[in-house]
Amino acid sequence: IIRAARAMRPLRALKRVPGMPLLIESIIASFGQLLNVAILCALSFIVFGIFGVELLKGKLHWRCAAPGFDGVGDMDFPASDEFDSEEACNPDAPSCADGSRCVYFEEDPGADTVSFDSVLKASIWVMQAATFNDWTDPMYLSMNAYSPWVLVYFLPVVCVVGFFVFNLFLAVVYDEFKRGAEEEERKTAEQSEEDREAAEATTDSAEPLLVPAAADLSLCGRVARSEALNRVSTALVVLNLVLMCMPYADQPEEYERAIDQAEKVISLLFIVEMALKLLGLGCSGYWSDKWNKLDGTIVLLTSVDLVLSATGTKVGVNVSFFRILRVARMFRLMRAWPALYQVCSALVGSLYQISNILILFLMMNVIFALLGMQLFGGKLPLDDGEVPRQHFDYFMPAMLTTFIAMTGEWNETFQACAEGGGFWAAMGYFTALLLVGFLVLANLFVAILAEAFSLDDDEEGGGGE
Repeated sequence: IIRAARAMRPLRALKRVPGMPLLIESIIASFGQLLNVAILCALSFIVFGIFGVELLKGKLHWRCAAPGFDGVGDMDFPASDEFDSEEACNPDAPSCADGSRCVYFEEDPGADTVSFDSVLKASIWVMQAATFNDWTDPMYLSMNAYSPWVLVYFLPVVCVVGFFVFNLFLAVVYDEFKRGAEEEERKTAEQSEEDREAAEATTDSAEPLLVPAAADLSLCGRVARSEALNRVSTALVVLNLVLMCMPYADQPEEYERAIDQAEKVISLLFIVEMALKLLGLGCSGYWSDKWNKLDGTIVLLTSVDLVLSATGTKVGVNVSFFRILRVARMFRLMRAWPALYQVCSALVGSLYQISNILILFLMMNVIFALLGMQLFGGKLPLDDGEVPRQHFDYFMPAMLTTFIAMTGEWNETFQACAEGGGFWAAMGYFTALLLVGFLVLANLFVAILAEAFSLDDDEEGGGGE
């Protein structure tokens, strides 16, 4: 073992590589911001995991049984795994091939790893989507088991987590490296003086931000502005998020009732908090704060949910829609976590430029979809007598196929196009598609995020002066 450790000696040569020490220092210095991004990433996993559980829990247990299965196959008698075809189906509208039936299996596909029965299992798929590793298989299974419109859930996960949140890691490292390089180039005597002035300016600017004297406020006003109430509110937000992560498929009724009662108690506490702030700050003072606008809106929608649940009233909108909106409360954590708020502000500040890139991305998607229809429409080999999922026969499937290829899932489609439309045509098409979509447009998101972080730092420094 000691001799094997000698293999690490070449690492000592890294310090002699030009720019390598600065890179290592930048990575180490960025650990604090990387932790904030990791927290944002974890929250994204939780949010999309909750959405997935609400939408698809228990759906993937229904799959087509292989020919020869003659069991009951209902919820009381799950089918044996030896008949599992790994092909999801909808028991209300079965689409299994002749000789097979849509039955219930105890485990989800992929040895129970492709699942939305709990937030933890759903987060596994979110990780697949973030790394662009075979993320389409669970999407197609869910389309068969539930509805083709579940792509409205799957595609935003890929865009938000894969394109934006995961690239924040690269943006943070890039920003820290850029800052370190600039500081190294301008190491002069003025630097220490500028730091001193910035520190004094920060101290001066922090002085006016004082809460009005307690004597000038009523009791409700003092409570509404107190730090203790903010801490209690933050703790309730975290507890509410934990409770929303606890449901799972086929949960006992007692367990479900206990979680539901706990959520109702937390909702009532938020209503009490809103009432205290309205009494202490007044309507105009309460609704003038952007955080109170967010929280007040959620509280009002939660109140509607509580009233509908208590009275048993049936409305056109699914009641679970109001419960899903409670996830928005996690944004209140940014109020108590300034560093996390800075990361989110950089992301929000880049939305204008990101919208332009999304338009360009959509245009390129349309162009390559139409080009693919010309080159490979109706030419791909059939899969067990049926047209494969990813094809160019029609515009919408061509758009989806092109989008999938731009995310890095292209090899299987490339092989089918090479077999049906010719090797060189497939080689030229996919080379151009990956170059424009995956390597250029996708990386433009990184550049925009990096620029947003730089502008955010510049504004913060300007405010200090």
